[in-house]
Amino acid sequence: MRKEPRTWTLHRNPGTVAIYLRSLRQMLGRSQGDIPKEKKGMLSPIQVIQPGVRIDPVRLELFRKVCEIPTHGLAVPPAYPECLFFGPMAEAVLSGTFPLSPFGLIHIRQRIAMQRPIDPNARLDLNCMLDEIRETDRGFEIDLELSVFDGGQKIWEGRTTVLSRNKKTRSRDQPRQEKPISWIQEDKEIWSFVIHVPEDTGRRYAQASGDWNPHHLYPITARLLGYRRAIAHGMWALSRTLGMIEREWPFEFPLNVEATFKRPIFLPSDIELRYQKKGVQADHHRQSLRFELRNPYQGVPYMVGSIQIDSMIQ
Repeated sequence: MRKEPRTWTLHRNPGTVAIYLRSLRQMLGRSQGDIPKEKKGMLSPIQVIQPGVRIDPVRLELFRKVCEIPTHGLAVPPAYPECLFFGPMAEAVLSGTFPLSPFGLIHIRQRIAMQRPIDPNARLDLNCMLDEIRETDRGFEIDLELSVFDGGQKIWEGRTTVLSRNKKTRSRDQPRQEKPISWIQEDKEIWSFVIHVPEDTGRRYAQASGDWNPHHLYPITARLLGYRRAIAHGMWALSRTLGMIEREWPFEFPLNVEATFKRPIFLPSDIELRYQKKGVQADHHRQSLRFELRNPYQGVPYMVGSIQIDSMIQ
C-alpha cells in the first residue's frame, strides 16, 4: 500500500447508530481475515482528515473516571487523543476501498508519541491514515497512523494496529499457547497492584470513547464475534495502566509509549499491574520503565509495554 492515498474530509463525527448500520451493510460483501486475491493488488492508502475538533469535556471526564486518572495528572491524558479518532477510523474502515469486514477488528498494538501537554479547549486538526495491511498466520494486520495538530504543529501521534482474524484463529476456543514471558523481577524499584475490572467496564469506556464494538459490551453480543464473555478495550487497559503509573511518576515530554495486547481481558476479572522504573541513562538523558498486565493467579499476560522519555528531543 504505497500508492497515493484516497482522501476524505470529515466535518463532523457520524452517529453511533449510523456507523453500525453501515457496518452491517459492509459485512455482506466482506469477510474477517480474508482478502480475495484479485483485490490484494488494488489496495491503496486511505486518509481521513477532520479539522477543527474540540474535546468534549463531559466525555473527557467520563474517560478520567473509568480509567481512574489522578486528579494531579495531565488535563488530557496521553491515551485520550486516540478516542478523538473513532469517527475518522470508522470512516476509513467503512470506505468502499477497505477490503475487510469492519466487525471483529481486534486491537493488538498501540504506539503513542506526545510532544507536549494538550490544551483541552484547543481546536485540533486530526489526520488518520490507513497505510499498511499485512497478512499473517492469524489473519490481516492493519496499521492506522493517527496525528493531532494544534495550530499546524503536530503535538500527538499514534499508531493503532488491529487484527482481522482468519477462520482458524476465530475457531480457537482457548487462547493460543505461547512460551511464558517472565514477570518483571521483584526488587526495590518494583510497583505491583491488583485491580478489579467490573463487568460494566466495556460499556463505561464506550461512553467515554465512542467505541461501542459489540465484543466489549455484553456476553451475548461478544458471543456473536467468538468470545465467551465481553472483553475490555485494549485502550482502557493501557489508559488505566498509564493512570496508575502517573500517580507515582509524573510524565514529562516528549513522552513515548508502546504497548502490545497479548490476550483479552474477560469481564469481570482481576488483573495485576507491575511496572519498574529503570532510571536515567546519563549518556542519553533517557528515562524509561517497563510495565505488564497479567492474570494475578495464572500469570497469563494481557499486555506488555514501555514508556520512554528522551530529554534531548526538542
